[in-house]
Amino acid sequence: MLTNSAQPRISQEIKRVLQLENSSKVGDWYLYQKHTEIRIYGCQLSPYKMSKYLPMRIFALEYFRHTINSNEANFLSARKKTEFKMKSQLGPFICNTREAGPEADRILQQINFKNSFMWQYDPHGVINKIRIKFKLGPFIHHPRPDIGCFANKSKWLEKTLMDMDNTIVYV
Repeated sequence: MLTNSAQPRISQEIKRVLQLENSSKVGDWYLYQKHTEIRIYGCQLSPYKMSKYLPMRIFALEYFRHTINSNEANFLSARKKTEFKMKSQLGPFICNTREAGPEADRILQQINFKNSFMWQYDPHGVINKIRIKFKLGPFIHHPRPDIGCFANKSKWLEKTLMDMDNTIVYV
């Protein structure tokens, strides 16, 4: 604020957690005009429409909620140890059990964030590769080029707005 430059909506730490390198990407972020969404690959939950500027505490709760769900939905049935790598500590939170996912969801619900739309999300085939490695069948990503092209941007693009029915509107 003192330098009169725009503050980043996603911190470097959040970017680092989601996008370490090609072999260890776990998710993407989407910047909309009035909110931010985090999408973890293979998650079967609708993400929350979180505050425009995403603090690490809120990100950590959403990250744990989605990553635990992704592991349960994709790997638990094969009786494999969690195969989708997950950071156990983010900011002030430490996650050491699968029960942390529902607890994080309860906390986020109390903040009254609205849910976004459900999307079979694995654009880089990360979950699919792990599932095939353990003979679990493929994970089918449903491409949405109208939205996918806005992943991981450093600032919100004025071309996109989120309509009331969760569809992209081009200005």
